[in-house]
Amino acid sequence: MEHNRVLLLATVAAAFGLASLPTVGHSAVAKDFSACQKGLNKGGQKLAKSLLKSKLACAGDLLECKIAEETGGGSFAGCAAKPTLKCTAKIAKVVDKLPAKITKAANKKQCLALSQTQFRARVSGLGFRDVEQSCAAFSPPESIIGEDALASCITAAIVCRGDEILEQVIPRAYEVLTEAGVQAALPAGTFPCLEVRAPSPALAGAPAKELNVCQKTLTKNLAKSAATRAKGLLGCSDGFFACTVAEERGEADATTTAACAAKADAKCAALSSKISAQDAKTDTAIDAACGGVALADLQSALGFAQTCPAATNAADVRTCATGGSKVSVLREIGSVQPRSCALFSDAGVLAGEDEVCLPFCGNRIVEDGESCDDGDRDPLDTCTNDCVIGPTDSETVTIASGAAPADTPDGTPTNAVAPGSTLETRFGTTIFDLNNATYTRYFAPGAGDPDAVLVMIPGFAAGAQSFKYFAEVMVEKAAGEAGLALEVWAFDRRTNQLEDLEGVILAETEQDPLLGLDWFFGSEIGLSLDPRLSRRGVFHAGPDVAFVANFTPNVFARDIDAVVDAATALPGAPTVFLGGHSLGTTFTARYASTDFDTGAGVVAGHSKVAGLVLMEGGALFGSAATATPTDDELDLVIARADGGLYNAVLTGAPSCVDGTPCVTNADCVAVAPTAGALTSKCVEPVEAYTGAAVGPFSTVTPQIQAAGDITAIQGRVTPDSQTLVQQDFGSGAAVDLVSGLGLLGALAPTTTEAALGLFLDDDFSPQPAFRVSMGFTNNGNNVVIPGFDFLVAGAAGFDPVREWISVSDPMPSQATPDNGGPYFIPDLVTGVEIEVTPIETMFSLIRAEASNFGDWYFASSGLGVTAELGGMDTTPLSVGRGRADIENLTEAGGIDIPVIAFGGTNGLAPTPGSFKAFAEAIGPCTAPTCNGTPRIVNPLNVQTVYGGPDGGFEAHLSEGYAHIDVLTAPDDPAHNNVYAPLLDFLTRNTP
Repeated sequence: MEHNRVLLLATVAAAFGLASLPTVGHSAVAKDFSACQKGLNKGGQKLAKSLLKSKLACAGDLLECKIAEETGGGSFAGCAAKPTLKCTAKIAKVVDKLPAKITKAANKKQCLALSQTQFRARVSGLGFRDVEQSCAAFSPPESIIGEDALASCITAAIVCRGDEILEQVIPRAYEVLTEAGVQAALPAGTFPCLEVRAPSPALAGAPAKELNVCQKTLTKNLAKSAATRAKGLLGCSDGFFACTVAEERGEADATTTAACAAKADAKCAALSSKISAQDAKTDTAIDAACGGVALADLQSALGFAQTCPAATNAADVRTCATGGSKVSVLREIGSVQPRSCALFSDAGVLAGEDEVCLPFCGNRIVEDGESCDDGDRDPLDTCTNDCVIGPTDSETVTIASGAAPADTPDGTPTNAVAPGSTLETRFGTTIFDLNNATYTRYFAPGAGDPDAVLVMIPGFAAGAQSFKYFAEVMVEKAAGEAGLALEVWAFDRRTNQLEDLEGVILAETEQDPLLGLDWFFGSEIGLSLDPRLSRRGVFHAGPDVAFVANFTPNVFARDIDAVVDAATALPGAPTVFLGGHSLGTTFTARYASTDFDTGAGVVAGHSKVAGLVLMEGGALFGSAATATPTDDELDLVIARADGGLYNAVLTGAPSCVDGTPCVTNADCVAVAPTAGALTSKCVEPVEAYTGAAVGPFSTVTPQIQAAGDITAIQGRVTPDSQTLVQQDFGSGAAVDLVSGLGLLGALAPTTTEAALGLFLDDDFSPQPAFRVSMGFTNNGNNVVIPGFDFLVAGAAGFDPVREWISVSDPMPSQATPDNGGPYFIPDLVTGVEIEVTPIETMFSLIRAEASNFGDWYFASSGLGVTAELGGMDTTPLSVGRGRADIENLTEAGGIDIPVIAFGGTNGLAPTPGSFKAFAEAIGPCTAPTCNGTPRIVNPLNVQTVYGGPDGGFEAHLSEGYAHIDVLTAPDDPAHNNVYAPLLDFLTRNTP
């Protein structure tokens, strides 16, 4: 209820315009976008034409000298002296003016009116995010951040593409320019993309005159074709861009856009005719000049053996040279006007000009120079961000668990689900088995048997995928820096099996987020079922999954135990560690404190692992109980565990242990108490899972989690377009029509990136357990609510939607406040906040293959069965009442293994004291790496001082990190205080 009140206050605050941070408005209109792009296009054309002309003239003159020497006509040095001086001076003059041409265009007032986000955006922007990779690949690396940097990048791209055209037209350009000393005489970077090529001397008796005529004709006509193609295609693209951006900016309706596009189409047709006519002239001229030259002479004297090795005649050489030149021109256009590709594709014009689409890693197309392309921006998975095979791999494994809670589908007719239920739809049968433990194994291919396995437990409503980036970094780092063959196993709670993901997995494979929207919400928003789908996904109602009320902490501990045993049983008997993030630290602590032998013997969880890892959670409820539970409390726990809670959830009404309806405990007097109970209790119903009781302010419903999966796919494809769940496809938007998406309906219209940012970012999320530092948005009012630690984003100011500022871009000061400290008051965040997690990383984590970031049916009901017991000591229940089968936490004081803890000063574990309660509840460390130093050296409540490696308890904080950042921030030693200490911990405690 407190959480709902916070959200209600936030909504009221937004509605009544309470204090807000200043909007950074960009009052740019569609004409500004169009004018800016035209200016860049014009400057690019001039630059490309003048530079290519000077380079072609220089290389052509020098090649003529070289051919003369090789055919017996004189000395190359003597012949080349004059043209070398002339062309060196001419090229130097052009190069000296290079940056100014584009910089002037980029600094026109229309360009200066655009924000950095608008320069990058593929929708309602110029689309320069698609040249970011190629900019970074230049030497030295270029950037697109800021007008001058963008101008420099465009210039570098034009120079590079010009070199490619040069060597397509004059394959021996590198050879003659080098021999004449032109490259050495000019500034570094004048010929950045000219390939190093071996000499290609002419054959004896080669006809010098015919060769020179052929080469000059090639040079002259291909230069004309290149200029005509660049001018025509950029002119065509200008027209469509003007139409499109006007509609995207809300300045034109569909009718106006259609009329505009018709004019642009006519213009394109005329320009296309000019391009075709010039191409025809070029072909005719080249065939006339080169058709009589022997193929062997074309390949040797002119060097086409290196660029056109498959040619079998002069016509093939011409086709090869013109085709290669054309591709380079198209790539040049894509560098200056990145949206050309999409604009031409959407308009259905200029067939055959598809090379205008710049190749880039992340488009799921394996292109030249790439060995893979998985479509995401994860740098360490099976395919890196450079599109080469990555250092880590993963597989999801499902094994049987020894836990068999009552009423749970177990593969037998006894626990079959109802015919026609959503569960039957999900599993395709009424009989299936949920008594499984699932984990995703991250490993280094070819590493062999692991030396160590780190099993990680996710937090509240989170799944195994939340550890993807963290696991990959640890696996790669352990192998590279410590020679440790490490595997990280990310645990998925058994509730993850309930998620209906078939259609969204297909949507990811197809890179079609609309298919995912159709799968989850198509019927509510009036979409026709896509023929690729046989049905739509289902969401389970609380009563259908009432059995999750029996998924108690002990059930999950036994599931975890199955995974720990599987790791221990691997060949080579690796050292096994156990850890968790957020609420996962509670599961970790409970596992370590559990006696898995419910009889007289003791099999302590902590005895099965070599160390514990606590990340952004102090093992909540991980301290010793502060008071002995009363008899009534113990009876209530037993009544819940023995069927009372299951029946209450199933019927939605209070229930006795046998299912008898009740109002008070008195109504259960006639019901015989179950084993260990003194009396029977009336059990109140609760949500079967978090988010089952859908309301306008629900923050974690299966529907919201499903919307996250759709957003993750859309974020890889069109991150700048409006998020799909806000779009109206004729019957209304999903956020308005779908039950369970109520909270998302409160968001202002946003891009896909901003939708994710407003839901998860530390500055905007009302739910601290979801917070991650991944940028900011300030193109609209951000309402400040006194007393609360998050902002409410209003509608965009001058833009159609709220846009997102990436962590790679300059951050406004509001995103990185200084919280001061250190303090001696518990739970206060401290230090300077930092925006550290790339939003692309989050898109990769939220949905990938068969897994996702969330636990949609998080079993909050079952996890509350033993709530009255508190702490890590259930002796009054397990021993006093003989119900060790419900919970058997008796071994906390015997935990004698090393512990390492991590927090973020802007997270939920912001101080060393966040871990104190757990350190106090466990025993001293007796591992070989400990030397008798106490776990706690100075018991200050907030600035607690621990014994470190010697005492077997370490706490490491990363300044400015929010709750999820400890899993998603890059391995940056200057800020990230997770990876290095953790690797040291694992290495030190692995024999």
